[in-house]
Amino acid sequence: MMLGMVGAKSPLRFYFEGKWVSHDKEPLWRLAPQLAWYPRFIAQNNIFKSQHDLAMTLTLTEPGKDTAIASFPLVQNAIEEGDLTTERVRSIRYPWVPIPKPATIPADGGAFYPVNLTVNFIETRKPNAFANALGKALADNKSSVTGAVSSETNKALGGGSSSAGNK
Repeated sequence: MMLGMVGAKSPLRFYFEGKWVSHDKEPLWRLAPQLAWYPRFIAQNNIFKSQHDLAMTLTLTEPGKDTAIASFPLVQNAIEEGDLTTERVRSIRYPWVPIPKPATIPADGGAFYPVNLTVNFIETRKPNAFANALGKALADNKSSVTGAVSSETNKALGGGSSSAGNK
C-alpha cells in the first residue's frame, strides 16, 4: 500500500512525512508530523527482547553552513513492532523556530528559503539505550544545555540575548 502512495520503486522499511507550518503572528515555523509507516523493525529482534529504541533527527542548516537552524528529534524508547503509528507521530508538537532569512523575495511576494535537510536514523535492539545515554549526557552538561535552550527560546520569542539584564 505505502509503495503506491509515495511512488517508491522498492519496499520501504520506514516512511515519515511532515509539513512546515507557519506561525499566525510571528516569523516562526515548525515541523508538523503527518504520517509514519514503520511496520517492522529494520534490525531483527533477538530471541529475548522484542523491543527496540528508535531515534530519528531532522536537522536544517543553511547551505554552506554547519550550524543548525533547527533540529527536530523523534525518539521512541522500548517500542514494539508496529507501535510507531501516524496517530503517535501526529501527537508530537515540535517547538516554533525562527524562519531563516529568505534568499530572494519574488515580485509575487513569495519567499524562497534554501535549506539543507539532514536525516539521521538509528534503531537499536537495546531498549532504553538512548534514554540512558541522553540522561547521562544531559546530567554531565546541565549548565551548558540549560543556557543553550534558554538562549534559543529567547531568540525564537523575539527576546534576543538571554543575558541576565535582558528580560
